[in-house]
Amino acid sequence: MFTKYIENFISDDECNLIISLGESIDLNPMKSTHIVNGKIAITNVKWLGNKRLGGYFKNELLEIPIIEKLSNKIIKLSNELNPFNGVIYTGVSKYSFNRYEVGDFLDWHSDGHEILNGATLTYIIQLNDNYDDGDIKYRINDVEYSINKKKGSVFVFDSNTSHSVEKITNGTRYSINVWPSKTIKKSII
Repeated sequence: MFTKYIENFISDDECNLIISLGESIDLNPMKSTHIVNGKIAITNVKWLGNKRLGGYFKNELLEIPIIEKLSNKIIKLSNELNPFNGVIYTGVSKYSFNRYEVGDFLDWHSDGHEILNGATLTYIIQLNDNYDDGDIKYRINDVEYSINKKKGSVFVFDSNTSHSVEKITNGTRYSINVWPSKTIKKSII
């Protein structure tokens, strides 16, 4: 399993701009996808392990300079990290903007719904750190790890990795998630 944590991936000003953009879109209770036998069976199902508000940056929102700049950084980093031999990352089709209030959380899961859409890497970018609890956790071989809570940091990991966000006890937590798109490079023999 691949994981990488980087502090200061984006600046405080960039974080604040992204929060402002996120607050300007329609935020709704985030719902989940139900997967049966490796296929998306039902989308937007209510899942008791998911309590947060969110929305998506896609289409014309991807052309806003701050988001375009972030997408370029994500593509560049994905290709520099090169966690999967023969995979070249070429774009970003959407961001998930998340707002967690007191009592909100996200239970243990992997990003199976995004994997079905071709994801191999998941990025979680923390946009603030002035809240209590709400830690990002992940598991590898039944060992649980916690991510340092720092504004502007990014946690990059294999989309198969089980992860969660603990319940917020004070303040508001903001983050964005992204799954860079890829192409498979074929070797010439």
